[in-house]
Amino acid sequence: MSSSLVQSEIDARALLVDVQGCVSAGPTSGSFACFSAAQIAKKRGVFFVVAHHDDADETVAMFRDLGIEVALFPALETEISKDIVAARFSVLYESHSE
Repeated sequence: MSSSLVQSEIDARALLVDVQGCVSAGPTSGSFACFSAAQIAKKRGVFFVVAHHDDADETVAMFRDLGIEVALFPALETEISKDIVAARFSVLYESHSE
């Protein structure tokens, strides 16, 4: 299967979840939710939530590979540090000012 055919199939499926308001695209296996969100992010802002820290890192890498500007909202740890709180406020501030 050619890469252009695969891309057109992903684009077609992404249109199915491109609606106004909140959309749940999971649970899924693989990268469908990320690819769909990347297509939507080309048109408007997307808030993408994953369940685990490792999933967040992988998803951020996928978005960046697809040319989508993304900010990681760090999870709170058991021991809350000033760095994590500052990073969270920074992401909120930047997303609000856009």
